Amino acid sequence: MLFIRKLALGALVALWFFTARAQVLAEPLPGDPHLVVFPYDENNSYRLLARPNAVTNIVLQPDEKLRVLVLGDTIAWDTAKTGNHVFIKPKFANRTTSGTLITNKRSYQLMLISTTEAGRWYQRVSFEFPDLIVSQAVDEDRDRLQTETGPQDASGADQPRQTARQVVPTSADVNGPEGVDPGKLNFNYSMKGAAPFKPLTVYDDGQTTYVKLPKAEDVPALFRVKKGGEAELVDYTLRYGDTLVVPRVLDAALLKIGKEEVILYNLNRVKRSWFGSVELGD
Repeated sequence: MLFIRKLALGALVALWFFTARAQVLAEPLPGDPHLVVFPYDENNSYRLLARPNAVTNIVLQPDEKLRVLVLGDTIAWDTAKTGNHVFIKPKFANRTTSGTLITNKRSYQLMLISTTEAGRWYQRVSFEFPDLIVSQAVDEDRDRLQTETGPQDASGADQPRQTARQVVPTSADVNGPEGVDPGKLNFNYSMKGAAPFKPLTVYDDGQTTYVKLPKAEDVPALFRVKKGGEAELVDYTLRYGDTLVVPRVLDAALLKIGKEEVILYNLNRVKRSWFGSVELGD
């Protein structure tokens, strides 16, 4: 019996440790604990505290535009948006649901928790980006150095000063993911559907799937189509503003906004008879 108690206690400690590491903690602003800031990390989730009869305002960056917000429970939670602000309000206390918020710049994994009327809650939630701050500081230092000394070539000779920074496309823009032999990429996909967000191309490198979308205001939700036609929501990262990066290879997938949808078939993997019976619409 003592062994079982120790085992259970160890499991609880491990669960607490994993949850603490998986979710980023909010930093309250001085003077008001209802205003919080999260350090952004695309590989972690954010625990947002809300309460009934109160609105939580998620403030995005000024250059961010909301593409899609998907919640696990759309009955118990109300949402609204305007500009770079997303508003969330629970209808009931003691409710929890997950959510994914995707903008034209990045994606946010959310864990929404509804507290009681007297419970702790966040009125405003914003994000800070340490990598972005460092990048801006480096760019400012480089610009200042070039202004003072002028750019130099590899031999150290001064070169004419430039008035604009040239943008050179990376190998990922031209040949797919960087560091991967383009000849090993699988482009053997077919698509069914004619929605405005129908992908321009789909490919994988054996570990990750890349879905390049046309330029559009809205980004669709992505579902993995399982045996029997069951659809399961899949997390992805938005790269370059138009490419969905999925950390797995999919047999089949469904892109969906409202009633519009597109089905993707990985022809290198879909060879079983069950797939022909999937009916998800054009």
